[in-house]
Amino acid sequence: MRRLASEPRPDWLAKVEGEGLTYAVDRAEDGEQLPYWDESACYVLSEAEVDHLERVTGDLHAMAVEAAGRMVTDPSVVERLGLPPGSGELLARSLHDPDEISIYGRFDLAWDGTGEPRLLEYNADTPAGLVEAAVCQWTWLEETHPDRDQWNMLHEHLVKRWGELRSQGVDVVHFAVGQQEPTEDWVTVAYLRDTAQEAGVQTLGVTVEDIGWHHDREIFLDPEDVEMRYCFAMYPTEWMLDSIFGQHLIAGRGTTRWIEPPWKLLLGSKALLPVLWDMFPGHPNLLPSYFDAPYAMRRYVTKPLFGWEGDGVEVHGEGIAHGGPAGGLPAVRRPARLRRPPPRARDVGDRGPCRGSRHPRVTRADHHHPRTLRPAPDGHAPLVARPGRVLARRHRPPLTSAPTTHPRRPPWTC
Repeated sequence: MRRLASEPRPDWLAKVEGEGLTYAVDRAEDGEQLPYWDESACYVLSEAEVDHLERVTGDLHAMAVEAAGRMVTDPSVVERLGLPPGSGELLARSLHDPDEISIYGRFDLAWDGTGEPRLLEYNADTPAGLVEAAVCQWTWLEETHPDRDQWNMLHEHLVKRWGELRSQGVDVVHFAVGQQEPTEDWVTVAYLRDTAQEAGVQTLGVTVEDIGWHHDREIFLDPEDVEMRYCFAMYPTEWMLDSIFGQHLIAGRGTTRWIEPPWKLLLGSKALLPVLWDMFPGHPNLLPSYFDAPYAMRRYVTKPLFGWEGDGVEVHGEGIAHGGPAGGLPAVRRPARLRRPPPRARDVGDRGPCRGSRHPRVTRADHHHPRTLRPAPDGHAPLVARPGRVLARRHRPPLTSAPTTHPRRPPWTC
């Protein structure tokens, strides 16, 4: 694997924004522009390296699912997560339910092309970044390196997965996102709707705050009082369980199939890391991780069990500590291998009051949580303009290129 300097396209910002990446540039507190999408460098990998990454991610997912089986049977792990009473039983039911529906997840790995890739975390519950990986990277490749190939069949696999679900009777899917969640979440949901529609699935958009509960029929409804049989929710499961409707989920009420299913919460939490290390000690793709103490580690980081984009990560070693706690959440400890910038502060909001519905027996929630980066654009998901794609992997020289993104995220390995 090599990191090469690359000349950004003259109109790169307009192009990626036109493809839906409306957050391609951030602004610092002093007004300085900070590119999130960065075309000044790219990574070149051999076919053997791509095959190795594919094997590693497959192995890690299988190990993570095995770890989830252990986590749901260990009351101490569920207790550490701070979930409402009864959540452990819900997660166990979900994990062992063959009818649950899972679409995708995102591994964050550390790798420099030598040795073995190491797992940093598994974004399995609410993974974003699809527009960057599936749309913008592909266009970049076509325009800058048309003679190269790319390990990137995300779009094709997503459409195929929705097609499989449609053949099993999943014909209408609601797509939900929190009203006050970052633009990144809205764009991800808009793109996923695009892939579902391409597979022939009817999609309906809704904000989480507008989802209602019918007390007599015991079902979840959208704002038009339509039953929500299948719902992709770009919304952390732990927040849902902590909402006014959490009791219904925990009790197994309702007919809605949530995508991703509740058990994916376990893989998305940092509790997965020490459980994996305990089950597979010394595994070449894992880093030592513990719940309560660093033990013999002299350089290590602590991470909250639930956190996003570096929030609450602290780097310890040689008298230096970076970062701060995320709301006093419990943390896990693991070696410090990568130098990362300190996390940015987040606005902290409280869950608002319950508000009513036009239906006398329907309750709708207005609950907000502290992950807001910027308001959603006009309350609507932006459209994603996506160029046509070849629906088969092209056979080209064994060289795969991909543009790098901002250092706050590792290279994509999908």
